[in-house]
Amino acid sequence: MPKRRHLSPLPIFDEQALIAFLKANDFKPVHAMTIWHALAHGKIHSLAEIKNLDNVPKKLVPMLEAKFALTTSTVQKVQHAKDQQTTKLLIQLQDGSNIETVLMHFGNNNADDDSSTTSASSPPREDGNGKNRANEGPGARETKIRTGGEEKKNKNKKKKKKHNTNRRSTLCVSSQVGCRMGCKFCATGTMGLRGHLLSGEIIEQLYHARQHSLNPVRNVVFMGMGEPLDNFDSVLAAVTAMSDPRRFGLAPSRITVSTVGVIPYMRRLRRSAPQVQLAISLHAPTQELREKIVPTARAYPLEKLMHALDEHLEDPRVNLNSSRKVMMEYVVIRGVNDSDECARQLLDLLKPRIGKSGKNVILNLIPYNPTDVPENYEAPTEERVRSFHSIIREGGVLVTVRYEKGQDISGACGQLVVQAEKERKRGGGGGGREN
Repeated sequence: MPKRRHLSPLPIFDEQALIAFLKANDFKPVHAMTIWHALAHGKIHSLAEIKNLDNVPKKLVPMLEAKFALTTSTVQKVQHAKDQQTTKLLIQLQDGSNIETVLMHFGNNNADDDSSTTSASSPPREDGNGKNRANEGPGARETKIRTGGEEKKNKNKKKKKKHNTNRRSTLCVSSQVGCRMGCKFCATGTMGLRGHLLSGEIIEQLYHARQHSLNPVRNVVFMGMGEPLDNFDSVLAAVTAMSDPRRFGLAPSRITVSTVGVIPYMRRLRRSAPQVQLAISLHAPTQELREKIVPTARAYPLEKLMHALDEHLEDPRVNLNSSRKVMMEYVVIRGVNDSDECARQLLDLLKPRIGKSGKNVILNLIPYNPTDVPENYEAPTEERVRSFHSIIREGGVLVTVRYEKGQDISGACGQLVVQAEKERKRGGGGGGREN
């Protein structure tokens, strides 16, 4: 077990810490919500400015400044992919540990443009409502289908410029420093678990990301460093803050929590936050193969994982529909799990779970992105991915192929942190800011 992390000062966004502090000093807990709302909506930008807020006692401000910090973490490096579709942040925590968070930008071209590149010409906006993008995840590349032939009306009228409401960014956040799940294809897994993030440190990733995003952050996915359900209390508190209308105001359905299948906490998540999207890192269609790729499959066998999935699908509180599905993630590795036989086995596993009134499960095929792991894994060929995709699709299961973004900036989970540590050991620093 990693040592418990103690921070001083504490994150102002940490709900448990701030509420406890206010109660201990005979202040009303309601002041916390006033402060969080002002920070999340850009009304104040420092703890000193809290004195300008109505209904917050002036004598509270110096006490908060002595105990808390606006952010306990700092952005050490910012990397933008050449195509401007991905921004990666290397964040240093108070104790010197590093984590990373990734922004994926969508819809930065014209509203009806089907290009996959984005433009950084427009500043971020904090208003407007984007559509739910359930399939966006770390490294996702969105593909759009045009609907042509639309009849023009009122030809003589001046054509109005349409406002692009599709501009949005998806944020991939980390929940731990390192990870103990040990997935064989994951750079973070080579680090082991070094510590759990406090809820405030998770929320700070969203706060930092909004300063660097090309677009409004509409979706948050817990698919960065760490196993989110292995740090359940902090993740749940962060999800609550992010989806609270008085704070960051994200729709719960736009928050996705990914897990390799920590079954007891899958059930707790369903009870505590049923409207949050669930993603399961599957990566293999059989127990034998899954144990080779995902070692925790020994503790949480595939049969029991599928039973927990069935419970989730059948729970009326989850309310799955055409825009809300459980995502099954499958990293496709050449010569390991990319055969037609694997595809047929996976189809047999998923088809009974697509739902009677709609397809409640969606499979995301993720071609392996070569990373710094001991195994000599290789990316699959396009032909193999197409064949795998066709077998699943023709079998009636909704399936997409998620092409990795940001490979030129080490876009896969944990790569930037691992590289920074290697540079530091070689005496190369690795802490400088890069734009």
